Amino acid sequence: MTTCGRVAIVGLGLLGLAAPAGASETSWTFQRIDSSGIGSSPLISLGMRTGATWPTVFYEPSGSSNGLVSASLSPLGWAKTTLDTSGAYSFVRNAAGADGRLGAAWQSAQGNPRIQFAQLTASGWQYSTVANLQSTPSSSGVNAPDVAYLPGNRPVVAYADTSGSKIKVAVQNALGWESEAISYYPSGPSTGTYVSTAVNSQGDIGVAYAYSSSVVYAQKALPGGAWSFVQLPTNFASVRNISLAYGPHDEVGLAVLNSSGNLNYAHFDIQSGQWQSDLLATGIITSPRIDLVFDNAGHPSLAYVGMDQTPTVHYWKNNGDGWADSTLPVGTDANNLYITPMGGSDAALALDRNGVPVISYYSSQSGLVLAYDPQITPEPATLLAVAAGLGIISRRQRRV
Repeated sequence: MTTCGRVAIVGLGLLGLAAPAGASETSWTFQRIDSSGIGSSPLISLGMRTGATWPTVFYEPSGSSNGLVSASLSPLGWAKTTLDTSGAYSFVRNAAGADGRLGAAWQSAQGNPRIQFAQLTASGWQYSTVANLQSTPSSSGVNAPDVAYLPGNRPVVAYADTSGSKIKVAVQNALGWESEAISYYPSGPSTGTYVSTAVNSQGDIGVAYAYSSSVVYAQKALPGGAWSFVQLPTNFASVRNISLAYGPHDEVGLAVLNSSGNLNYAHFDIQSGQWQSDLLATGIITSPRIDLVFDNAGHPSLAYVGMDQTPTVHYWKNNGDGWADSTLPVGTDANNLYITPMGGSDAALALDRNGVPVISYYSSQSGLVLAYDPQITPEPATLLAVAAGLGIISRRQRRV
């Protein structure tokens, strides 16, 4: 990969002013979100709000009173909000609504154990309890929730209940949360772990979860539809994380990570009418979770921390001609920020409105870090306009 001279601009949303450049003209820029160390969990969730322009990161910083924190970027810097002070078992996931709001769901161990939901709208944070749990959720995250949005900005939360790990889906309506248990087998509700959910362009709810050594994919049309199921043919063995996502034309993809550090990308191949699976990496992945995302052209991508000679963030993307793996730099950046990831950290991934990757992870020395690969070279006229209007431009050296 070659890196050309470019301009780094504070505030990701401002980069939409510049014109896209070729894929070879790429570079990574870094900024620190929070200098405090890791709390009780290395799990991070990254979302893009307001038209996929502004990032918000959910994490657990060190300190017994911090709990679950959200940090949202604005022109004034990173604004932090404490969402939960239980300090355990957060396993937060997030999704963006059509109007730019950002919703998050997590396990809470504060008071009665429960599934909690919060969303950031133009009027601030709104909170509600999705479901009370009958017992404290596992610290391994097997019961952790996931969240998506239906048309009309109605949130959907899927989770594995602590009572027998029943797979449940809750939809928010005017009266609160309406929950149902998925019934895969005639004998009763389905059981499983590591649930993930997404909503396609038709408003259908998709759910994927681990069952024994296999993965089950379920789909339901609203209103009033019935759940349909398929058990994927691949034996994934000891699943520890699943991420379900839809492409712009409702392409279905699943990132499946197992306890041996093996990563598969499973997808439904329209031409053959079959589910297929690609093995992307084996044995080196230390991240506990993977985020699968699609860009507007239907290309899937994902990221993780791998144990190479040193811990390294890997960014994978399939541009239609196969998967390509690129790695983020390690050591210190041009601003003397230490950017080598901590082994075992999440590498939370999201795409901005231009399909540009944004990754958040823990550095072993710098705390919580945001990495951004703009893949753009501003045109001279645009560059001068931005410089005159903002006065916050820093030049970087040309690298070949």
